[in-house]
Order: sequence, then structure tokens, then C-alpha cells
Amino acid sequence: MLAYSVQGNEMEEKYRLMIAAEFLGCIKNTIERLDNEETNRPFHAALLSSEALFWSRFERSFSTSFGQRVIEKVAKEAALAGGATEASNGKATTCSLTLEQLAAVDAHIAALRGGSSSKGWETDLAEVKAAGGATGAKQATR
Repeated sequence: MLAYSVQGNEMEEKYRLMIAAEFLGCIKNTIERLDNEETNRPFHAALLSSEALFWSRFERSFSTSFGQRVIEKVAKEAALAGGATEASNGKATTCSLTLEQLAAVDAHIAALRGGSSSKGWETDLAEVKAAGGATGAKQATR
């Protein structure tokens, strides 16, 4: 069972179940696809055992499905579970930021990856907006 904590609280059951169903569905669909899909890989078959060949095909198929569909759906559900009032998949947003603001975004991401905690959306956004002021040269970004 998936365990997840949102600011010290357990994730709502409906989100845990939706996320678990996405992972399970991805695995089941991958196995079904492999069962119904013949592949002719004579060089692989000559070098690998049938078990290694199966797991190689499984990993490639699973990774493709997971990266193209599942991760987006799981991210959406996690955002909603974390308190987002709205979340969608496959939406591109274009905005114009100064080079200083873009550098502030990069620094913020690096800090989060380094283990720092977010101060909250409003504070983080205010810090990025304040970087470089509003008068610098703008650059469109997505």
C-alpha cells in the first residue's frame, strides 16, 4: 500500500487508491501487451536467456508507459491530495521572466534538490518575482 504524508497528515484514501490503481494498471497492461505481442529478436535471443529477454522487454515497455502516461496522472493526483484546488495534465504555460528571475527559479530548484524545504508557494513565488525586479529584459519561457 502506498504511504504518503501531506504536511503531517495521511493522504486521503481516494487519492491513495487512484494512485495505486495507476501503478497496478500500468503493470497489468504491460504484461498483457507482452503476452499478446510477438517480437522477433534473434540476436537478443542468442545472447540472453528467455527470462532475461522477457524482463528486458518488460522493463522497456513498462518504462515507456510509465513515463508517458502514469507519471502525469500520479503527479496530478498527488497535487490534488496536497491541497491544490486545480490540476491538469499536458498543459503548457508560457510566461515572461527576467534573466534574474529565471536564475532565481534555477537556484530554488537546486536548493530543493539539495534538501532545502519550500517556504510555501506564495513565499517562493514572491521571492522569484522580486529577483531582478520587473524592469529587466524579459525572456519567454515554458
